Amino acid sequence: MRAAVLLLLFSTRLALAADPVAALNALEADNDRVEAQFDALCGAVKAGHREGPLPITDLPWATSCSLRALKLEPAVKGQQRAHVLWEVEGRRAAGARASLRGEADVVLQRVGPFAISSWADTWRETVARATPRFLERAEEAGLSLPELQVPRRTEAELLAGGLTVRDVTNDGVPELFTVDANEVVRFDRRSASPLRYARSTLYRFPRAVLATSVTGGDFDGDGDVDLLLTGYPQVTPVVLRNDGDTFTPAPLPTRVRGNFVSAVPADFDGDGDLDVAFLPYDLGAGFPWDMLEARDGDRPVFVRGGPGVSFLPWALPARALTPRWTLAGVAGDLLGRGSPQLYLANDFGTNDLYVFLPDGGVQNEATAAGLDDPGNGMSADLGDFDGDGALDLSVSNMFSKAGTRIIAAARVTPALKGRLAKFAQGNSMYLARDGGFSEVAVARGVNRGLWAFANLMTDLDDDGQLEVAVANGYLSRPNRRDL
Repeated sequence: MRAAVLLLLFSTRLALAADPVAALNALEADNDRVEAQFDALCGAVKAGHREGPLPITDLPWATSCSLRALKLEPAVKGQQRAHVLWEVEGRRAAGARASLRGEADVVLQRVGPFAISSWADTWRETVARATPRFLERAEEAGLSLPELQVPRRTEAELLAGGLTVRDVTNDGVPELFTVDANEVVRFDRRSASPLRYARSTLYRFPRAVLATSVTGGDFDGDGDVDLLLTGYPQVTPVVLRNDGDTFTPAPLPTRVRGNFVSAVPADFDGDGDLDVAFLPYDLGAGFPWDMLEARDGDRPVFVRGGPGVSFLPWALPARALTPRWTLAGVAGDLLGRGSPQLYLANDFGTNDLYVFLPDGGVQNEATAAGLDDPGNGMSADLGDFDGDGALDLSVSNMFSKAGTRIIAAARVTPALKGRLAKFAQGNSMYLARDGGFSEVAVARGVNRGLWAFANLMTDLDDDGQLEVAVANGYLSRPNRRDL
């Protein structure tokens, strides 16, 4: 997550050249020169010029343009082959918004004036933009947080984040809860038109603790929404019991301490009470030893729910739980067995699907179900994406143009190259098919969510079909273009 491009470099450094760092620097320096020319071409497109190589004659007005190299070969006799990713958004002659995008094999003229002398689309599509756009209104609605007044933000503060939207007052209007440094912040709606929220601090951890997540659930079984909080480092989670919109901390087993970044509540044991899976990720531990299949992280921790807020330790066999770098999870009956399973999105390797057994045990069936999804798993969500009545699985991963270029230049076996390519390919989408799953993210065009951190399947345009929304971004210096 924190340096996935470095992951690709470390994995391929022996295959690039005798001096891998110099070879990579030369590759990226040349790419910077090429993309500066691409930016000039895009500038001409936005200025109204249509005589260039981009196939966009049916889009007379362009408001944005992106042209980037996914593969760049060395120049030979003044010509250079490349594989590019492009997208132009604007308006058609009748005024309707649209995006044209695709990939192409091109030949660049590198002697004399820069030019694209050959263009061959490998795929191309037009996406109509008939639905209303979303406009950023958080600050004016009172939904923003003040900038932290600290000398220097730590990496943990930059990576931590949690949000839940739940109606804790049972008045039909949801409240918003999020984390900010060591605080859990609450937003209550004060008016609908204009939209206005009021901010207050709901809970404050000790100053040295970083609040990492806030999750809603009826943990005491009284019909309203309670809240579950996690923190870092080595914090015992906190349940805030909701009694008439008055929140009271309730204890968890004292043995439950860890570097938890999130929690997933569900009735895993089928007794009618919410159980909880706490998901660990050591935000300050650096990198794992094996970035392709890390098993030196921490195991998830489980507690069983009981009457009221009476969680009991759940000592599952350690050998059944893989120590991972887990960022997020989601619970649901993916396998159609009548009870929820737990799917975990893991950084630096494959993901897990834990199935809870009638005897109180658990087993990981991710590989058997075809859902292990190697990559830098950031988050996951469940929903019926294709409308066939079965749950599908969306997983957010990192899409990296720089990583794609590095892998393309690596001299490794085809099997290893394919494995590495998955780490830069982006999001995954698994559709339920005849008792199994089919991965279709590239085919459906939902893989490129950039440096994705969180995903959500929801019907954004009220047409009865689910879309995939992806939250992305990261610090980039000095070159921002690859994000």
